[in-house]
Amino acid sequence: MSLSKKRFWIIGVLIFSVFVVVLLYHSIHPQRALTRQIVEMEGIFVNLDFNKAEVFLDGIDSVYRREDVTKLVIFVDSLSCSSCFLSHMMQYYDINDSLDVHDGHLLVILHPQQSRVDEVRKKLKAEKYPFWCVIDKDNEFLSNNPTLPDNKLLHTFLLNNDNRIILIGDPANNPRIRELFLKQLHQNMKN
Repeated sequence: MSLSKKRFWIIGVLIFSVFVVVLLYHSIHPQRALTRQIVEMEGIFVNLDFNKAEVFLDGIDSVYRREDVTKLVIFVDSLSCSSCFLSHMMQYYDINDSLDVHDGHLLVILHPQQSRVDEVRKKLKAEKYPFWCVIDKDNEFLSNNPTLPDNKLLHTFLLNNDNRIILIGDPANNPRIRELFLKQLHQNMKN
């Protein structure tokens, strides 16, 4: 084997080795990326202006009233099944009650696939959920908030009175987040 072929082969092996090490590092440490995203989200302003969205409260067509209150926002994007999510909404009733007691509200933002919009609308009207539900057909929420990550684990968050993120996670599905959520609500009442 000539000297130039050996060098080419050695360089190829080194590049491949570096690539393998980088892949292993990222597969072993996926939590670092999630932690970084959470830290980056804290304190971010979330724009809740909707011009074209359909809004429902208690199954009735409504207009979303932006209020300076604590809000738990749940965003269900078009990659998720909005109808499937709605079938599990009972688990949010006590969360909504906790928010009501502390002068806050729950806001569910659904961006269903276009073929499922009618199905979602019918379900919202029939089930009469006692919290704000938004059908965001035109993806206004993500357009207004481009810094929000794609990770679905980060699509549920608590906003303070100024619409800034103060807690990230789903209190209905994570007992530790639920504890932090209730603690934050009590702390907001004192302030």
